[in-house]
Amino acid sequence: MRLIVQRAAVVVEGAQNLDPGTVRADGEILRVVCHGGTVLKIIELQPAGKRRMSAQDFLRGNTIPPDAHFR
Repeated sequence: MRLIVQRAAVVVEGAQNLDPGTVRADGEILRVVCHGGTVLKIIELQPAGKRRMSAQDFLRGNTIPPDAHFR
C-alpha cells in the first residue's frame, strides 16, 4: 500500500532489535523504526487516492501485518 506521511513526530525510545523500516501498530498508534533505533510516530497520513486522515482512523480500517516494512 502506498502512503504519504503528512505529520509525524520523533519518539525517543530505543528499538535496537528491530530493522529500520519496521512498522508497528500498537492499538491506535502507528510507529516506524528508523536508523539508530529512533522511532517515528505517524500522526497523520494519506493513502494513495484517498483523503488525508489520522493514524487512528487509518488503523481502524486497516490491519498492519506483523512483518510490515516501509521501503
